[in-house]
Amino acid sequence: MQRLFLRSLTSSTGSNNCNPAKIPDGTAGALVDLGGGVTTTAGYSFKWFAGNSVASPAVPNLPNNGNQPTAIQLQGTNPFTVQVTNSTTLCVNAATVSVVDVSAKPVITLVPADNTVCDKTLVTIGPQQFDGRVTITSVIYKGVPYAGPSTLSISVV
Repeated sequence: MQRLFLRSLTSSTGSNNCNPAKIPDGTAGALVDLGGGVTTTAGYSFKWFAGNSVASPAVPNLPNNGNQPTAIQLQGTNPFTVQVTNSTTLCVNAATVSVVDVSAKPVITLVPADNTVCDKTLVTIGPQQFDGRVTITSVIYKGVPYAGPSTLSISVV
């Protein structure tokens, strides 16, 4: 019986989106190692699963290419398993790969300033109002500083 070898591991590209309402953009791919540095996908069928084994839920064919060498639109931070079958010998093997989360999250630095008046009964209209605030000292997104408004005032009534 011929043994089926998967390339040392399947490949993946991370998912860039943070919003679960948007389409994920991670991928996972597999190649069959024929030996001597030769790889192929011809003559093999592929089936992807969302988890660490072929007992996990199947990745849909549409829109995720769940039956292709490369599965697409996968969410990051999740493992995916591919089952590869030789179309001639029906030998089967599986491998698992993780699609990482490479989304760029903003980095925000805040500096609070306490109220100088804490007793609500002492607050009157005029200069003796609640004066606490939070100042955003920096926002960096994808390594680029944000240059928009930087002060957020909170009023308590």
